Amino acid sequence: MSQITIRQLTGDERFTVSRDLMSYAFRATPPLPSLEEWSNPDYMKSAMILGLFGDEKPFACASYSTMIQNVHGKLYPNAAVWGVATHPAARRAGYSRQILSELMRHMHEAGIPFSNLYPFRESFYDRLGYTTFPQPRTVLIPVEAFAPLLRKELKGHVELTSDSDRFGTQKAYLAHQHQQTHGMALDPSAKSYGHTSWQATAIIDSELHAMMLYTITGEEENREMEIPCFFYDDSPGKYLLLAWFARHIDQVKHIKLHLPSAELPETWLPDLRPTIQAEEAPMARIITVTDIGGMRCGGGEFSAHISDPICPWNNDTYHFACVDGTLQVTTITQADCQLTIQGLTALVYGTHDPETFTLREWGDPSPELQARMLAMFPPQLPYLYSKY
Repeated sequence: MSQITIRQLTGDERFTVSRDLMSYAFRATPPLPSLEEWSNPDYMKSAMILGLFGDEKPFACASYSTMIQNVHGKLYPNAAVWGVATHPAARRAGYSRQILSELMRHMHEAGIPFSNLYPFRESFYDRLGYTTFPQPRTVLIPVEAFAPLLRKELKGHVELTSDSDRFGTQKAYLAHQHQQTHGMALDPSAKSYGHTSWQATAIIDSELHAMMLYTITGEEENREMEIPCFFYDDSPGKYLLLAWFARHIDQVKHIKLHLPSAELPETWLPDLRPTIQAEEAPMARIITVTDIGGMRCGGGEFSAHISDPICPWNNDTYHFACVDGTLQVTTITQADCQLTIQGLTALVYGTHDPETFTLREWGDPSPELQARMLAMFPPQLPYLYSKY
């Protein structure tokens, strides 16, 4: 039987081991990318990467990059998990669970209280303590549906630049949205946010009210404007961007937007006839319960014993209280109820009604306690935004 060891990859090993395992799992191969190509992106250089070895042969790897996430108005360090891969000869042996458990220990020791990921299978990560976010949406709308906006007198104008030319503007506006969007995560050290795009900003009275990034793709007969980033502060800014779509009636056939689940494009204008498709839902997890204090919350208090078999440092009894409008977390001896880490995560992010916790085996809060929990953490639709 192989002797299993897990260690942080350093030096050249972080690129050779991760390239072989991740490329095989997530890319069309052969050939493998060159080591120069693989090691070049900034996220590869800054990521925490663990390797699992059997008799010093690489069996599995897993990584996280540090981001900053808004949870109820407070910005927290967040571990974005990616690149979880296992050699085909070592699959179905529990190695992914082992390496992910070790990865979470590193997050805890680094002072990171929250983690997110995009799962290959939700049920696998559910067993590791993660809970599911609402699904973002891809929305396809015929461009001619925006034609009525060409007849509107809209205050302000749209400025068009390349995002690479105005990355400072883009980064500042996304940071502004970051401060007010529950669940949104950004890499604070990013030098760009994806591929080169057009950047359209809605300007009213010399102030920026909305921004989107887009590319124009496809053959001439079926060209699309694809918008992966669409944010606005108010309706005047939003409708300036929607009118910008209408200015492309003779150039593109469809507008393809990637939107949060809370956005309702079918209500923007009559006769839009959007085709809406759900995207992959991210998942979230609390890594360290004692570090989640400070977020905004409603009035009230409750105590719960938290069970977390993957992160045993969380196994304790905690008092959750609203003090001057923010969450305070302390350890105590008596609990009002039992909660699993999935239940606490779902409650804090506002993704699940505590009424369902008993059914899901996430805890046993009484109806009265459920009402107190909802007063402190009203249901919300978090939007992760970043994809990795």
